[in-house]
Amino acid sequence: GGSPKGMGETCAGPVDCQSGICLNDRANSRQYCSRDCADGMCPVGAECVAVETVKACVFKVAPSGAAGSGAAPNGAEMHLVGNCSAVPGGASRGGLGLLLPLLWLLRRRRART
Repeated sequence: GGSPKGMGETCAGPVDCQSGICLNDRANSRQYCSRDCADGMCPVGAECVAVETVKACVFKVAPSGAAGSGAAPNGAEMHLVGNCSAVPGGASRGGLGLLLPLLWLLRRRRART
């Protein structure tokens, strides 16, 4: 449980990443933090690819320097790890943060009747 990780660092789930986006990249057989690239901006060596519900920066070859064709990654080989509610701007802090306000609203509604 250190501080959230940046682009390209290994992750187990969205909570590990500053962006809330943890990618499982089957082409490179690794999981790493990505970031939303709806703005079209990605670090050198990464490309903006539609993955499930978001557009995310994906490395063309593994940052470790593993051999690869250098071709653009195929979105079908990638999926988001953990909750798929990746929120641009890193507003996602896992499912609990979204659940608590909802429970609070339900309790208030019940108390009124």
